[in-house]
Amino acid sequence: MPTFKADHLRRIVFNILTAVGTPGDEAEIVADHLVKANLYGHDSHGVIRIPYYLKVIEGGELIKPGAEIRIVNETVSTAVVDGNHNFGQVTGRKAMEIAIEKASSTGIGMVTLFNVFHTGRVGEYSEMALEHNMIGIVFALLSAATVALGAVLVRERLASQMS
Repeated sequence: MPTFKADHLRRIVFNILTAVGTPGDEAEIVADHLVKANLYGHDSHGVIRIPYYLKVIEGGELIKPGAEIRIVNETVSTAVVDGNHNFGQVTGRKAMEIAIEKASSTGIGMVTLFNVFHTGRVGEYSEMALEHNMIGIVFALLSAATVALGAVLVRERLASQMS
């Protein structure tokens, strides 16, 4: 298996993403995020995702590079952000930047997202907060069918107790 230096791999990913119409600043964010995921040992959230992202971009519905990310509702401490189907890494970064800004002035910043695709390794967003001497707690909902670790066992135990 070939080995790539991180900077070389970032350039490859950047070039692939810009070739399919991703603006340079967004391609840089996504490329950096994917390569960092590999470097942190989270290969399932690394550059292996590129072929799938390309397929999804081609479909035109789930990832729309360059789509406007906008705040649709906000208070001094909260915001609701419409990702408009931009890359999850781009939207997630923007959301954490907003949360950090709000927390800097009010002590807490809470941001929710919708119309967003795979956000990648969510630990990166907590690390952004840490750079500002803050705690960042990040949640991601995969689907309504996602259950917490061990939840199936609890459901099975409850079902057996009820019969």
